[in-house]
Amino acid sequence: MGGICISDKVSKYRLIDVPVATIPVSPADCVNQTGLAADSTGVVFTSNVKIKVDATYLKAIRLRASWTASDTDSVTEVRLVGSTSGTMAAVSGNTGTDVEAETTTFADGELVHIEVAVTTASATTGATTSLTYAVIEFVWGLL
Repeated sequence: MGGICISDKVSKYRLIDVPVATIPVSPADCVNQTGLAADSTGVVFTSNVKIKVDATYLKAIRLRASWTASDTDSVTEVRLVGSTSGTMAAVSGNTGTDVEAETTTFADGELVHIEVAVTTASATTGATTSLTYAVIEFVWGLL
């Protein structure tokens, strides 16, 4: 008598994380912000452009940025800030080129934007820092 034979061996299935898309968003005002004061600490630039988070299948939000400084003794921090989560990711240093940080903590519907802050002031009066660019990347995946 014929029929379907089910093997006694267990089939193994692996779930793999396949990114569907990484979509970069560069707020228009986050390019070539030059001459930001670095001789005192505090936030020196806040993006006016805010981007709404759609958390459906969202795996991570990545910040990528480059910045320069006129003097070597200051520290600049570029931040990804959420309206609900606060500072979500940050990169910092005296200068940075294509530096990345990401977060997996975010709230659906929150608005995110970029901030630049001087966390260590330069001892040189008139010292500056400049944001070459900052990009927010939304990383989606199916699993």
